[in-house]
Amino acid sequence: MRSEKLGVTISKEFAEELRRYVPSRKRSQFIEQAALEKLRIIKQKKALDTAAGAWRDEDHPELVKAGVDEWLRQMRSSWVKRSASTKLVK
Repeated sequence: MRSEKLGVTISKEFAEELRRYVPSRKRSQFIEQAALEKLRIIKQKKALDTAAGAWRDEDHPELVKAGVDEWLRQMRSSWVKRSASTKLVK
């Protein structure tokens, strides 16, 4: 992967902590990994906000009647039955 220099300003306290705990040749990688993790969270929140309201009760009456917990219990119980009846071939 190609690299690019990017000028950022950080607090003096953060810079001191970074120097104290992260070896000098690992700081860019450390900051990139931390920023990527934060960016992933931001993207997930945006996707959740975008999808909010997409699942409506009237589109899924089976969940409204029994409730989500009961529906999941029933679904999962069928998984156990299927996996118990399936034999692994060695």
